[in-house]
Amino acid sequence: MSASCPSKSVLDQLADWARWESELNPDPAGAESVLVARLSQVPDLRRRKGLRHRLVLILVLSACATLVTGSDSMAAIWQWAARAPQDKLARLGARWNPFTRRFIVPSERTFRRVLARVDARTRRRVEDTDPGLDDDLAAWADPACTRPRLTLLGPVQVTATGALPETRPRRAWNTEVVAYLACHPKGVTAEQLGTALWPDDPDIAAKSKLRQAVHIVRRWLGVDPRTGREHVPPALNATGGPALYRVEGLLVDAELFRRLRLRGVARGEEGLGDLEAALALVTGIPFDQRRPGGYAWLVETPLDLECTAMIVDVAHLVATRHLTAERPGLAVVAAEVSLLAGGSDDIALLDLIAAHDALGNRAEADRLVHQIMATHGAEVEEDLPPRTAEVLYRRGRLGRTG
Repeated sequence: MSASCPSKSVLDQLADWARWESELNPDPAGAESVLVARLSQVPDLRRRKGLRHRLVLILVLSACATLVTGSDSMAAIWQWAARAPQDKLARLGARWNPFTRRFIVPSERTFRRVLARVDARTRRRVEDTDPGLDDDLAAWADPACTRPRLTLLGPVQVTATGALPETRPRRAWNTEVVAYLACHPKGVTAEQLGTALWPDDPDIAAKSKLRQAVHIVRRWLGVDPRTGREHVPPALNATGGPALYRVEGLLVDAELFRRLRLRGVARGEEGLGDLEAALALVTGIPFDQRRPGGYAWLVETPLDLECTAMIVDVAHLVATRHLTAERPGLAVVAAEVSLLAGGSDDIALLDLIAAHDALGNRAEADRLVHQIMATHGAEVEEDLPPRTAEVLYRRGRLGRTG
């Protein structure tokens, strides 16, 4: 493939993102804003000198054009972009032509060249920066693996070969210590760890029970055979700042999910297997069955809700791809993972309705429509959120009124 010709995968990926945000956000302006924020994270590896158009402008216009036109033709994409409203181009930071007094879009050649580079470089960069992902995923699935594991995408649980104190094992408490350290991979000070676990004790950082708690989980997780270091090493800080406690070499399902999601999206159509592998890690509602009265630190940083949102997003993306490829049975599997994780919005149910309609399961699809109506206390279409009503209408599930 020519370096100036973008592969279908990057266009499909951009269209998936646009469809994803439009269905997550009923407000078109809100969906556009979130899409811009998401695509602004794509690194622009072009040389700064001579740049005329922002990368995010090209990516957003390509995403919207591919979704609307349903075409991967660069000519069709450029023609759609060239007709984009001026206010939209202004919001996206398009260049202003002082002679025509209009915002302008890049040329078709620029679209083609930039998208080809994004496709190849983004994929290569993601894969090169995480070469150990497949080994870690295999280790997670291997019951004979001695590396400790932390489950967060379901009931919180630590699996380790070390031992807890026989007299007072306090498994739930020590699991929270491991979870807190794992959720702060850059490390935490004694004060931060103490405040998180003993929020009512302002002097906890100076007390021996904090160091004892760290000592117990250090023995529980043991030594990493790959490095010979303890999974919870002594608190250190090479930069000369406060000593930091951290956990190393721990397998965490939420982190594996994040890495699979990143690589799967970067791979485009070829990344569907990564996204499905990510969904296979989900066993229930994130951070479920946690210690009563514990995990107060999630209030300020709601990682449980972020994990649920991450799962819902990936499940919807996978379901959409399977529906587009006329694989409704696999779309059902993906959408049900979203419900398993506690997704409470309409996205998974709408995916299930589409899948069951495609499978000919009209009665089940009807039941799900009634479930959506009941959830919103809706008697008529106008009672539903606008986006939900629009999706159901497009799928022949609601009639227009008025």
